[in-house]
Amino acid sequence: MNKMNITSTDPVERWTSTKDLPTRESEFLHRNDPMWEYGFYEPPVERIPKDKLMFREALEYLRCRQELLSETSSEPQRKQAAQLMSDHVVTARVNSETLDDIYEYFRPFERKDKQKVVNRHALAELQDHLQGHSDERKILDEAQDVGKKLRQISDNAKFLDEYQRLEDQEKEKVREAIAQLRQEEHERLNKRLGQIGEMEKSAQEAMKKAVEEKKHK
Repeated sequence: MNKMNITSTDPVERWTSTKDLPTRESEFLHRNDPMWEYGFYEPPVERIPKDKLMFREALEYLRCRQELLSETSSEPQRKQAAQLMSDHVVTARVNSETLDDIYEYFRPFERKDKQKVVNRHALAELQDHLQGHSDERKILDEAQDVGKKLRQISDNAKFLDEYQRLEDQEKEKVREAIAQLRQEEHERLNKRLGQIGEMEKSAQEAMKKAVEEKKHK
């Protein structure tokens, strides 16, 4: 009869980590540590590979670029944002095309005090049109538009009739008032276009300056 000898040994000791692994308790202990603000164990900057960036760096870059290109930012804020972008390590480590893609697809939302609200009737009309239903309200709206145009033509005819009855001096005053209103509207539009052009020019100059400083580095 065959015999079997079984010799038991003590189990191998399990490896346990000596590092402070990310747990709820360790997160609470490091709640006021700036290095733990965006996550655990940020690697040293010199060890980060080319064209790679951390989540914290991406947030900082997006915030600076948003302040630089935002219409609501003041001139000091734009200068400060341009300086921060030029001094940031991400601009030297990551190429500009990658940063442009990151800003295009992950840019933060901007608050707008004025919002465009969609008319409920227009939304209902669009839904009926998509579902292929005949919209009788559209016919009524078109009839109302025709009525408005007819009333406008009638008002213009009344104005012309009244204008023809005026004396020469009164006609001259009416023409001067109309010319003044047109001139004011023209000046307002030119002023607004100038402001928009200056904002775009300052943003382009700041971006160009940041790119040049990055190349020199």
